[in-house]
Amino acid sequence: MRTAATTPRHTGIMTAVEVEFSELPDFTAPVDADERKAIADELASDLQDVERLMRRCEARVVSVLDRADRLGVYSVDGHRSIRSWAAATVKLVEPRVPRSGPHRTPRPRSPERC
Repeated sequence: MRTAATTPRHTGIMTAVEVEFSELPDFTAPVDADERKAIADELASDLQDVERLMRRCEARVVSVLDRADRLGVYSVDGHRSIRSWAAATVKLVEPRVPRSGPHRTPRPRSPERC
């Protein structure tokens, strides 16, 4: 799958990012220990590649927000802070790692939550 990260109202300030993702391995077929290790290595490598891309994107977000803050562009449409402008402009969220699955062990509860 190929995706370009540019907006329809591209101003020339943004940098186009093209990403190609390979198909994930099929997990429905039985695999032996060697195949399982190879799949684990491939998935770990893919995950690391995605993390590097996310870090680059996060660094770009910080750069864009810094520039917007320095220029005060957030006030153009009535926002009082860069934080409120960013929240109204894009949805910035922390990704969550799924906790369930056949190979996951439950996280121990802290004593104050029991």
